[in-house]
Amino acid sequence: MILRAFGPVILIGCGALCASPSNKIVIDRAVISQSEDGPAALVDEKFVPGETIYFSVSISGYAVHEREEQRSIMFSYSMDAKDPTGTLLVPTEAGKVVTDVEKEDKNWMPRVRWSFVVPPIAVSGICHISITINDELGKSTATREISFAVAGHAIELSDKLAIRNVRFLRDENDRVPLTVAAYRPGDTLWVRFDMTGYQLGEKNKLDVEYGISILRANGESMYAQPHAAVEEGASFYPKRYIPGMFSINIPKDLKAAGYVLVVSVEDRIGKQSQQGRWNFQVE
Repeated sequence: MILRAFGPVILIGCGALCASPSNKIVIDRAVISQSEDGPAALVDEKFVPGETIYFSVSISGYAVHEREEQRSIMFSYSMDAKDPTGTLLVPTEAGKVVTDVEKEDKNWMPRVRWSFVVPPIAVSGICHISITINDELGKSTATREISFAVAGHAIELSDKLAIRNVRFLRDENDRVPLTVAAYRPGDTLWVRFDMTGYQLGEKNKLDVEYGISILRANGESMYAQPHAAVEEGASFYPKRYIPGMFSINIPKDLKAAGYVLVVSVEDRIGKQSQQGRWNFQVE
């Protein structure tokens, strides 16, 4: 049996409904999985930003429209997925389903399916999918909510511009930062950090720039890149933090000593700036 999803649909005629007025549409089963029509995710299973979530529900209790030899059902649906703050992860999914049913299919339960990608910079925590089904013939409504966990990047958000999670690394692909930020002449210094607390404009537009510099212990500047990178643009899901990364080749003849990394961030929309300093050693 094939379901047909449409825009607005009107059934002409006043055929009988094969359901008593007391019948109400029911969402019998709601499943979140990691693959289409796959097994339900475990209670403690966590999804990660960038992963696809597959959601499906089974419907029963719907009214059946009978006219001559034709028996059909019609219902509309609306689905939302929200992060722990109640913010939509992706646009609302809505539609209408119309299909014919045979008399022997009186116990058949149609299914509604939806898949979406968790935004790459989604915040961690418990998220929720909610669905509303409206039986267009039986004039009844059913709702259901199901939760899932997202394990994203760990970051302390801020209501003011802030630089978080500065990590000195030995290599670009390192996931574990150096316990002691120490390098040798000729090494490449890699640094990752996060920016948060900037203001968003219309349609979640952001415009953030950062610069970097290296100071000697006496405060003398020995390297500066004031406009290292700019992050700008708009997105449906608000980016509550921006990851930053840069590398600096340490000269082979650089004197062994202590140095200071300075990161300067400017929020052009919120008209705010922030600067942080971190020590590292060349041995």
